[in-house]
Amino acid sequence: MGIRLGIGGLKIGSGSSVNWSWATRYPSNVVLTVLSSTSIRVTHTNNGTQDFTGISYEISPADQLHFTENTTAAPGTTSKDLTVSADTLYYVRLRYYKD
Repeated sequence: MGIRLGIGGLKIGSGSSVNWSWATRYPSNVVLTVLSSTSIRVTHTNNGTQDFTGISYEISPADQLHFTENTTAAPGTTSKDLTVSADTLYYVRLRYYKD
């Protein structure tokens, strides 16, 4: 019973151009906390507030290949609660984006 969790990695699409330091542009210190059988809290250090307009919190089933957006937040956000299904393995990925 309960929620099983994993943390997915950062993925950049093919053809993406990256010209900034990785260390200062992606979430770090990611922690997942189970709040209930259907809710988890994701907390993290936000390292990209000057360059991004939002954060996408994405979840994936056990395959870690097909992530779907669970919710979004403003760039300064460092904690977000996600709704999930009980007794399901999820991987969580945070993605900064720029509109």
